[in-house]
Amino acid sequence: MPRHGPVTPAKLDGLWEQAIGDELNGLAPAPAAPGIARARLEFDQCREGPARHSFGGVRRCLEYRHDDMIRDLNIDYWKSSPGS
Repeated sequence: MPRHGPVTPAKLDGLWEQAIGDELNGLAPAPAAPGIARARLEFDQCREGPARHSFGGVRRCLEYRHDDMIRDLNIDYWKSSPGS
């Protein structure tokens, strides 16, 4: 993906295919693959509207969303009392 110039929907679709496309082989639709569905939801939110601009672009938005999801997973993990 080019680092300069406009980020078009076609370029973003290509980025999704490059990053996730091969992960979809053999998977059933979204209910059977909730992680992929969540990734697509976050990707779509970062590529559209104000999120795309307010976080400094698609990359920054995706980084922010990833950090937010990892934080939630970490909280859930420690609430589950691991090792008890």
